[in-house]
Amino acid sequence: VFSFAPMQRPISGRNRSAFTTPRPIQKTESSWVPITLCCLRRGAEEENMGTEPEPEDKQAELKEAIRATEEDCRRIQKKLAEIRKMRETQERNESQEAAAPEVETRPKVLPLPLLPLESATAKRGSAPGTAREMTTRSKLLCHALATPGEMSQARRKSVVQPKVEEPMDCLACLRGQFQRNDADESGDINQHELLDLMESSLIVNSGPLDAPMKELLEEVVRRRFAEFHLGVNVADTKIVTESEWVHYMMLQSMAPSYIAARSLNDRLRKKLETHPSLLDNIQRAFSQADKDGDGFLSPACAKVAFEEASTGLRQFHPGGDAFDGNLDGMIDYFEFVSHVLGDKLHSVELAMYDLSHGKAALIPAVLLDGHKFEGVWHTGVRVFGFEYWYGGGLFQQRPECVPFGRPKKIVELGSTLMSHQELTSFVARELSTTFSPNNYDVLRNNCNCFSNEVVQYLLNGTQIPEEVREQPNLAQHSCILQMSRAALNKWLGGFGDGREGACTRIDDLTAEWRQRLQAGDMVLHREDWIDSPYEAIITKVKEDRTMDLVFFRPSGGNFTGVGNIELDSERSWEVAQKFDTPVEQIFPCLEPTTGATSLKIDGATHGRAGMILRRACISPEHPFCEKGHQLEPRVSSWIHVPPCSLCASVTDGGRMHCPKCQFELCGKCVEDGLALQVFTDLITPGLAKDLLENPLWMTFMSHFYFHKADVSCRGSVSVSEIRWFADSVCLAMDMPRVSDEALNHEIFQISPIAQRVPMSEFESIFVTVIGGVNDGSETRIPFSDSVHFPVNR
Repeated sequence: VFSFAPMQRPISGRNRSAFTTPRPIQKTESSWVPITLCCLRRGAEEENMGTEPEPEDKQAELKEAIRATEEDCRRIQKKLAEIRKMRETQERNESQEAAAPEVETRPKVLPLPLLPLESATAKRGSAPGTAREMTTRSKLLCHALATPGEMSQARRKSVVQPKVEEPMDCLACLRGQFQRNDADESGDINQHELLDLMESSLIVNSGPLDAPMKELLEEVVRRRFAEFHLGVNVADTKIVTESEWVHYMMLQSMAPSYIAARSLNDRLRKKLETHPSLLDNIQRAFSQADKDGDGFLSPACAKVAFEEASTGLRQFHPGGDAFDGNLDGMIDYFEFVSHVLGDKLHSVELAMYDLSHGKAALIPAVLLDGHKFEGVWHTGVRVFGFEYWYGGGLFQQRPECVPFGRPKKIVELGSTLMSHQELTSFVARELSTTFSPNNYDVLRNNCNCFSNEVVQYLLNGTQIPEEVREQPNLAQHSCILQMSRAALNKWLGGFGDGREGACTRIDDLTAEWRQRLQAGDMVLHREDWIDSPYEAIITKVKEDRTMDLVFFRPSGGNFTGVGNIELDSERSWEVAQKFDTPVEQIFPCLEPTTGATSLKIDGATHGRAGMILRRACISPEHPFCEKGHQLEPRVSSWIHVPPCSLCASVTDGGRMHCPKCQFELCGKCVEDGLALQVFTDLITPGLAKDLLENPLWMTFMSHFYFHKADVSCRGSVSVSEIRWFADSVCLAMDMPRVSDEALNHEIFQISPIAQRVPMSEFESIFVTVIGGVNDGSETRIPFSDSVHFPVNR
């Protein structure tokens, strides 16, 4: 009946011109009904013009239609008046809000569900839900997880329900999410339910999974389940409770980094051993104090909630902004739990030393590739009363003992909730391999790189000032740096020689493990250690030692890590690929649930990592010196030929040398070493037997392993360093571990008082350890039909 006056149906109260007519002079909403009615009548008159009069029954039918239209118009006009009245009320309220003092509001941040959003009633082995069912459930779930700000905004736009509802508690939303994913309605979720949820989503998005991909999926679910599980239910360790689910999801949104969340959970697990109800108390207190339901507490509310949750743990000590770790004026869930556990804030500072003592500012820019620098910066991180710095070795010293004098600047970077023990463990576990005495480079791997890594760990991704971080990149092409690079490396990277406090690890087998990776291996990938690692399968290993990976990811985006979860109504799981991944970003996927970390001796004994270590090394052999530096060909000289460091020969042909430590090998020794397969990263049973029959090469290998074991670069090795050496050799040859009694007896025979062994005496311990290869029957290698240890080619 409105076909004579085209118009649009009203969409919302905000659209003031929702109803329009072809007559431009009529602009008010209240005039559209008469215009439409007039057009209807005029159209009827024009339609009958020039034709014979319509029969009376036709005229009556037309009049009846006009009367019905008039009634519809009156109802619509009445509804329009109500809408106009509501708009006026809304505009009046908005004007009052604009006149009131502006108050900063915080958007509520809620996590995406970790699991795909298919039918919650799906059972293991049953057919997955259709894509339509999954999409519908996704939309319903995201609607249930809408933030209070989004919900109130939607209510303001609605003209059907003008009543403002109370904001929804974010913890209650997550409990509802847990209940929807609880397929059997048992009140908990097990690994089978997690597996069913992910597998159904993957089949819908990417098709059926083959056997390797199913194995990868099981590993993903196992590791995610372990991250969920905190030990709340001591009786059953194979289920996730509702409180554990809520806790994990809240940390996904509010923890500043993956490392911070993992560290917090480690501390929480210890507390739950003696206080099983602690997590429930924390969430109940937080939910009651969160009046707005947005996941943030004011300091006053946090104090009250904290006193309730910490009953039985410690007394609350008010300290101003001690709650607020990121100084944003509010307390989020991560900060609240941290302080319930008794964590304290520790100041983090960056000490900046000008190695040029002011002379860098006087150097012309033309000599520094067009740049001017205030100083040549060396930095150290000050926290917990110590200064941490890298100079060949890794040092923890009191600030007054640092050999660079007084710093020119001390920059306050923030406060950390990490503990001293956690930092020490992180440096030994993650950084000792990268920042070793042999790896120092003034441009690529210097003290400032180390400081940046430590600061990122302590402050959840925060970096040191750009003027320090980018200085090597800006000056790398300058003539003055190119001329002094070698001297700077020798000076700044030489502090590990004979200095106490340096630390590296001999039992790190990550490099050896990476040299043996093949297509089909399951690994962990992360671009940076602070990122959340994800499980993947290698699909291709390339000549440049980059790799192609296949993995699972939430559809609609890559992994963003903890603290960056966004609501997405269409999020589910799919198969994805990553190409040309550097091998340095690949880590072992160990059976114990750990992060993407280096492979230590204790982790290498597990099945998957052990199988990889027992393969042949992919990289070809290259001769190296006693300290592990690769040898370079010696240019022939008729003036002077240094003697060979092994046989003392002065023959000139085929010689190789190490320019760093002046180590020399004649051509014959190079050939003999390659034939014996001495230049390998792991010792083998066959090599051990050959060494026992070749005293010169026995001495060479004992010196090589001594330098690996001398992690403090003091010229002697301690009992613990000898223990690491013995364990690594026994693991490589698959021999029983040398007992502490036998090892201590050997050490006591050499040094009964100091309990430290110099290099000259280390060979006897080396012979004792590898001599175990001749004890008993012939060594058989697990996972192999051969009795030999296939390390090379």
